[in-house]
Amino acid sequence: MAAETGVRLGVVGMGIRGKMYAAACRQLPGVELAGVCDADEGVRSAVSEIVEVPVFADADELCRRAAPDAVVVATPDFAHVGPALAAVSAGCHLLVEKPLAMDVGEAERIARAVDEAGLTGMVAFENHWNPPLSAMKAAVEAGRLGRIVSCHSQLDDRVDVPTRMLPWLGRSSPGWFLMAHTVELAGWIAEQRPARVFAVGSRGILSERGIDTLDAIHAVIAFDGGMVGSFGSCWVLPESLPLVFQFRHEMVGRSGSARADLSDQMLHVAAERYEHPSTIGVTTTGAATSPPAQMLGEFARAVRSRGPAPCPLSDGVTNVAAIAAVHESIATGGPVEVRA
Repeated sequence: MAAETGVRLGVVGMGIRGKMYAAACRQLPGVELAGVCDADEGVRSAVSEIVEVPVFADADELCRRAAPDAVVVATPDFAHVGPALAAVSAGCHLLVEKPLAMDVGEAERIARAVDEAGLTGMVAFENHWNPPLSAMKAAVEAGRLGRIVSCHSQLDDRVDVPTRMLPWLGRSSPGWFLMAHTVELAGWIAEQRPARVFAVGSRGILSERGIDTLDAIHAVIAFDGGMVGSFGSCWVLPESLPLVFQFRHEMVGRSGSARADLSDQMLHVAAERYEHPSTIGVTTTGAATSPPAQMLGEFARAVRSRGPAPCPLSDGVTNVAAIAAVHESIATGGPVEVRA
C-alpha cells in the first residue's frame, strides 16, 4: 500500500451501515472507496446507481478484483465471520461491525487470523467517538469520579427497527444488537472486564408478529475491578417516539458520578409535525463529524501507520464472551462466568 495514495477501502454489506461507511469515505482525507459488495442482487442493482465504484456479489470477488487495502464488514450480526476471514485471507486489514461474531470460538478465529497475518484489526464500537460518552471517559481518566463501582445503562429501539427497518434481526437479539454496545462501553470507561453475569429475558410481542427473538433483556454484570453494572435493552418501544432509540448511561465512582442522556439530542423541531431529530450524525460543511465516520478515520490512520488500532479485536472477543454469557444465563436461569 502506497502511503501517498491513502487507504483503499472495500465495504461488505450495503445495508444502512454499509451505505454510511461508503458515504463516509468521500468525507475522509486519505481514504478511497475501492468497491462494495452485497449478496442480494436487488441491493447490488440499487447501490450501483449511487456509488461510483464496482459492485460485487461477495467479499472474495471484492478483494480479488478491487484489491482494497482494508475491508469493513457491515453485514448482519450473524454474517460477519465468512467475509472477515475472506478479507484477511486476501491480506486486507479489517474493521468489523459489533458484535465481532455471535460465537466466542468464531470471534477468536477472526482475531487469531488477523494476528497471524500481521494485519490491523478493529471492532466498530462507535461510542468511543460519541461526544458525551468520550467526555465521560475523559472525566474518569482524569480521576474526577474515582474508582468506578457502579454503572447503569439502558439502550432501546423502537419496534419498527426489528419489524421493518432490519428484518434480519429475527436472527439476532437485543443482547447482540444493543447490549453489546453498552457492556463494552462500561468496561472501556471503567477499564474493567466483565467477569460474571446474571440475566433474564422476555418474549412475546415480536414472536406474535412472526419474529422469533427476545423482546427485552436485563442483565447484572460483575466486572473484574469491582464494578457492578445493570444493563437493559429492548426493541419494542412504540413508534410514536420521536427518536428511533433511547439511550441513557451512568457511571458512579467513589468520588463522583456522570450521566449521559442521548435520548434528547437538544434539537426539537415543530413544523408540519413535531420532531426530535438525531444531531450526532449531522455532516458539517462536508466534514465527517459523526461517531462512525470519525471511527472509520481512526481505523484508516491505524492502517496507514501500522500502529495499534483503538477497539482491538481482543476487546471484541471479550464482548462476544460477555453477551454469550448473558444469553446462557437467560437459558439456564442462573449466573454464568464470562469465558474468553
